[in-house]
Amino acid sequence: MGIANFESLTVSMQKQAVHGLTFLAGYRWSKCMDESEEAFFDADAYSTPNPRSDYGPCSFNVTGQFKGSFVWDLPQVKFGPAVVHHILDNWEVNGILMLQDGQPFSVLSGVDNSTSGIGMDRADQIGNPSLPKHRSHAQEAREFFNTAAFRENAPGTYGETPRDYLSGPGYEDFDFSVVRAFRLPLGRKESQTLQFRAESFNLANRVNFANPTATVSSKAYGTISTADTPRILQFALKYQF
Repeated sequence: MGIANFESLTVSMQKQAVHGLTFLAGYRWSKCMDESEEAFFDADAYSTPNPRSDYGPCSFNVTGQFKGSFVWDLPQVKFGPAVVHHILDNWEVNGILMLQDGQPFSVLSGVDNSTSGIGMDRADQIGNPSLPKHRSHAQEAREFFNTAAFRENAPGTYGETPRDYLSGPGYEDFDFSVVRAFRLPLGRKESQTLQFRAESFNLANRVNFANPTATVSSKAYGTISTADTPRILQFALKYQF
């Protein structure tokens, strides 16, 4: 049976502002620790004979996360002829911002120097894994952490580095949408409307990298080869009656 615990602090704020503008924001600090996510079902999920040596951050742990959103019913236009009002009135804009820290990962040796047959030996640390901040995306993708700071574990050992020792790239995303409903004077059904929506996911087209390959013996060691989805634009019309 494995050991796990979770601690968190959540703060939220909601504000009903003037002119149809509403804000909602929240921040969560959390710390999840366990021996292994599979430890409750599979003893081979442990990297060493001593489960306490595998105690560390959960693989899905996110230390800090901020989410903010707004909904704004744009005010009515006070100028111009009727056609201007017909075009510019009754619009609604929405936005969601999410910022969060990266998820942890272990630096593995990639060889079974412990002869345990599990194949989860962790690497030995011989230097500082940190690299300078504010590097380009290309530099981060080529070497996310200082790969020279680790080496294969010594024969007969399970590796010196703790489980989920390093943290991966953070995540930033801003989604935005514009909505307008047009009344359709068709027949006697005045309730008929045509709704137009323009939506953008990851509006800033921010590159959100996945965790790097962190196995010393791998040819891709230290590199990042995948990322989350880029900017997506979509438009829709919906007829309501």
